[in-house]
Amino acid sequence: MTGWLREWLTGLIAAAMVLSLLYALVPKGTMHAILRFSGGLVLLLAVLRPLMQVNVEELRVHYRAYEREVDRQIALYQEENQTQMAEIIEEELSAYISKKAAERGCACEVQVETELQDGIPMPCGVALNIPYDASLAQWIGAEIGIAEENQSWEVGP
Repeated sequence: MTGWLREWLTGLIAAAMVLSLLYALVPKGTMHAILRFSGGLVLLLAVLRPLMQVNVEELRVHYRAYEREVDRQIALYQEENQTQMAEIIEEELSAYISKKAAERGCACEVQVETELQDGIPMPCGVALNIPYDASLAQWIGAEIGIAEENQSWEVGP
């Protein structure tokens, strides 16, 4: 990489030096104006020379590989995000249901399950380690949206 840059800068400096020498040797007038215009074009070509040597097909191949890697990373991050979001929802919702159950006089441990719906983890089931309580089951169905058939209760003694 540095060799390419050194070669480009050397060519640019050499062109500038040759043009400076020619500017000094040519007398002022029409010829000098033509030389200045031509010299500007030569310097422009010297500056743009690396762009003319670019292999566009090779850039496309590198771009495609880069694009695939970016897509793969996005998918990994989305999957990790969904997993973390599901864990947070499960923990927070379990604590919330446990708190509401305790307020109703039913101290219990709660385990909420989630499933992806359109890429978003949504609560789909709940397991409680207490015997069935109709009012709590109804509250979970109405407030949390988990139907009674997806609620698992510990079988009573």
